Amino acid sequence: MDFLDFFKISDKIILYATNEKNKEIYYRTAINRLYYSIYHHVIHSCGIFIPNSQKTRYHAYVKEQIENTMICSDYSDLEELRVNSDYFLSVHIDKSTFI
Repeated sequence: MDFLDFFKISDKIILYATNEKNKEIYYRTAINRLYYSIYHHVIHSCGIFIPNSQKTRYHAYVKEQIENTMICSDYSDLEELRVNSDYFLSVHIDKSTFI
């Protein structure tokens, strides 16, 4: 499987959402898939190997590895958006949230 598959499905979810009444669940799901596309892309493109000792904290470990790079800020913003989308239903998510 390719990390771009997550991106492609995210894009399809957004397109599908335009015809749905409750668009927010689609946007939340698309953000989640987009995050995982970027997560796997970062691991691959930065050559990050996650040792067994870090298996319980994948996301934190990856973030630590890119801490001093130009992508860290954007990655952190996307991670925060994903956390809001997945865990905080009181936070309103719509298409303008991630465009």
